[in-house]
Amino acid sequence: MKSMPRLFLKLSLVILFASRCIVANSQPFAGEIREFKKQDSLSFPSAGSILFVGSSSFNFWKDVNN
Repeated sequence: MKSMPRLFLKLSLVILFASRCIVANSQPFAGEIREFKKQDSLSFPSAGSILFVGSSSFNFWKDVNN
């Protein structure tokens, strides 16, 4: 019965640590989104532009034709 408070303390610490990790990773691309918004505010894309959505490999393209 004495081990019950220790178990509760250990379990509480594990839950606290896990919840902090989840909160820290809840917005993993927040910096990138902020940068997109900044770029759009400086030079908004023209009407009729093509928006690529999906794979992050778009970042590595040098030219859309390749």
